[in-house]
Amino acid sequence: KRPERTPSRAELQQEERTGIIGRRVKDQVSAAFYASDGPEAFRAALLEKGFILAAGDRRDFVIVDQLGGIHSLVKRIDGMKAARLREFMAVLDKTAVLSIEEARRIAQERKELAQWKKSAREESRIQKAYSRGDGHINQSQAAIRDQAIRLKKLKRSGADLRPQRPSS
Repeated sequence: KRPERTPSRAELQQEERTGIIGRRVKDQVSAAFYASDGPEAFRAALLEKGFILAAGDRRDFVIVDQLGGIHSLVKRIDGMKAARLREFMAVLDKTAVLSIEEARRIAQERKELAQWKKSAREESRIQKAYSRGDGHINQSQAAIRDQAIRLKKLKRSGADLRPQRPSS
């Protein structure tokens, strides 16, 4: 048995850039593939895991991850050869498969939606905390508390909090 191939330099750079580990992607995609009985079920399983199936430029199929990173589909399925994958995916309508650009756009929209939902949940949590129980506070106290929370976040991020001199 041959040892597992090591990631290429480009794959390592993509991992560093996006924070998405190729080995984890391979495990998830392999599980989805081997649990699927056909290409449509496989595509649906990929979507559930946050990946989008797309037609590759140099390869038959690629997947686009949550952050827009592109992965060769055949390299992300354990024990898969290109000919075998091509045979499995043959019944899939190629016109129904997105291009890489379309898949990246969808991944970006999903990312923005997730960020918006996260900020909406945070805002809702703050509003709920202010409206709780006997500790009713007035608008000035709420503004002071909000300012303190923002200041803590800025300090944690390492932002420069010294007053800036106006430039003339």
